Amino acid sequence: MTRQTQFMGQSAEGTRFAFVIDYSKSMKPDQLKVMKYELYSALEKIGEDGLATVIFFSGPVWRPDQDGTAVRQYWTSRGMTRGWNLKEDGIGPAPKWLLSTKRNLAALKRMIHLTPTTGGTDWYPPLKEALGMNPRPDIIYFMTDGKTSPESVTNTLEMVGDLPKNSVQINTVALGINEKDAEGLIKLADMTGGNYRSYNNAEIKEEANRLPAPPTEFKDFDLRYLGIGEVKTHMSKGAQQNLPPAVEEDIVEFDL
Repeated sequence: MTRQTQFMGQSAEGTRFAFVIDYSKSMKPDQLKVMKYELYSALEKIGEDGLATVIFFSGPVWRPDQDGTAVRQYWTSRGMTRGWNLKEDGIGPAPKWLLSTKRNLAALKRMIHLTPTTGGTDWYPPLKEALGMNPRPDIIYFMTDGKTSPESVTNTLEMVGDLPKNSVQINTVALGINEKDAEGLIKLADMTGGNYRSYNNAEIKEEANRLPAPPTEFKDFDLRYLGIGEVKTHMSKGAQQNLPPAVEEDIVEFDL
């Protein structure tokens, strides 16, 4: 069941969308405002028949319905930007697929806007979690504002390089990262047939000023994830009906 969406100026068409989003403390208020608006809009535009998952990361990795501060106790590291690993008895993110139903979107709106940032920036663990899903995403949006370690970049590129060709498209977004530190993001996109976009701080500030104020009232819904059997059934039904892609509207446009 092919759907279409757009995140941070990048359109993609696929069946299973994973959004891997940096919630590290280096994210500035304008970056957070634009990212949160764009993330919710992208999930909404997938439509109720589209499979999606959302993964937050800094050093640790967590689902939107988990407490990003509390999960740090389950992780170890060898620095803020490298070597983050789940402890043997730790509670991991275990990302799952969901549908962008009205109730799930209401829950996600609250979680996206109220999740606090935490310390660290390691690219490898969140992408490992996304790529380890069953079934695997065919489209990944990976957004970060932070420089990570050479070790993290190397491990990430090696992991992605071992994937079957054309099995996943990774679209990368850099917020306020200099060209040298963004080289790994450019390579990730190139390796998988994805796109790379970079926005400097002035562009983000301009866009943040255009946006409405973030919401302050939320509904107290829980996320309803699909079991593996439900995902397979959903995919089987989708193979029999090729729905048109979602209409793109009300998505933030960046004037570059």
